[in-house]
Amino acid sequence: KIEDPVLQEMISHMIQVDPAARLSAQEYLTHWGPQLFPSYFVPQFHDLMASMIPLDTDTRVQVIHEHFKDLQSTMLAPENCVAAFPVASTAARIELDRSGGNEGKE
Repeated sequence: KIEDPVLQEMISHMIQVDPAARLSAQEYLTHWGPQLFPSYFVPQFHDLMASMIPLDTDTRVQVIHEHFKDLQSTMLAPENCVAAFPVASTAARIELDRSGGNEGKE
């Protein structure tokens, strides 16, 4: 069972019988994205993943490998950890402190 009422609402809207009543994928992201996805999802992850649709599997892995450090930095940025992953934010900050990622930041 899906407990999040916002996610329930979006899924209910997506599975309407009348296809004309459904939104496009971009409209779903625009309407429900800010409530359901971390702030970095649409500008960075969605665009990257969408750009990989026509690629073969090996090329997709290569692209992710090439962008991994940037993706990881975005996900572990303290402002994203607090907003998107409240439970994990303390662990992420500790890891950043250990790795020196917070030098000069307070």
